[in-house]
Amino acid sequence: MKHVGIFEAKTHLSSLLEEVEKGGEAISVPTDVADAKARMKEGFNFFKLKVGVKAVEEEIAAALAIRKAVGPNVTLCADANTGFDLQRATRY
Repeated sequence: MKHVGIFEAKTHLSSLLEEVEKGGEAISVPTDVADAKARMKEGFNFFKLKVGVKAVEEEIAAALAIRKAVGPNVTLCADANTGFDLQRATRY
């Protein structure tokens, strides 16, 4: 398993979701999961999930689906970057 620093571990997931913030097309949960699996095959064991750009229910579904896909030994970090208000953050 490849161990990399937090900045190196920012995966394609983050860039895809940043594209959504800029008005790009929404990324689906299956796309998020497929991308996480692909990055695991490359040796990544840490994922910084950009959240706060989709509906909170979609963010929760994506995080849970990614957790199920990557298993318990991979670190997931959620970064809302001011994308959540208190109510949405509490729900997430």
